[in-house]
Amino acid sequence: CFGLLGLFLINPLAIPGVAGLVFSIWGRVRSRDSEGGAGRLTRVLSIIGIVVSALAVVGFILNLLRH
Repeated sequence: CFGLLGLFLINPLAIPGVAGLVFSIWGRVRSRDSEGGAGRLTRVLSIIGIVVSALAVVGFILNLLRH
């Protein structure tokens, strides 16, 4: 959710994108211990969160460089 907020909101500090990246990486690390369908779903969702959050942070940086 934080990654999506960072992707679609104009935030001068990029806090949602960075928070989404941190929480997604944390979820990915914790999902290694899980087995079965729930662990697989958590891994997939955390990877999607990492990608979306990284896009939000890169977009923020590109927006800074543009101005």
